[in-house]
Order: sequence, then C-alpha cells, then structure tokens
Amino acid sequence: MTGSLTYSVILEPLGEGVIIAHVPAFPEVSAEAGTEEEALALAREGIERVVSYMRRRGTPVLPEFAEPLVRKVTVAGA
Repeated sequence: MTGSLTYSVILEPLGEGVIIAHVPAFPEVSAEAGTEEEALALAREGIERVVSYMRRRGTPVLPEFAEPLVRKVTVAGA
C-alpha cells in the first residue's frame, strides 16, 4: 500500500455486547463485534479489501476528507 488513507468509522452499540461498525465512505463495509477494538479491526479489514479491489480495477482511491455528521431524530413511539 502506498501511503496511508484515513476513513471515519461510526460505532453503534446495540447492547448485550454487540457493536456495529459503519464506514460512511464505503457503505458496503460494516462489521459486528463484541468490543470496540474488534469492530474497528473488522472495519479496517473491510476497508483494506475495498481499497485493494478498487486499486486492482484502476478506480481512484481517495481518503475521506469530510467528517460525517451524526444527528439524532426523534419520532413518536408506537
């Protein structure tokens, strides 16, 4: 790999020891794990696979420059 690329990973705790990792730059990358460290490691592996695939295809791979904005929306309960 030439240089390093940085991407945002959003961690979503689902309770009972489950954390989901989402990568906004690569919607196809998500991971489920029991700890934050495991979720980040799995997300990193997914990102590396996507970047490798893009490079093999000759697709430009750019770092994610914009930080994702995470907001909460409240809706009426059932």
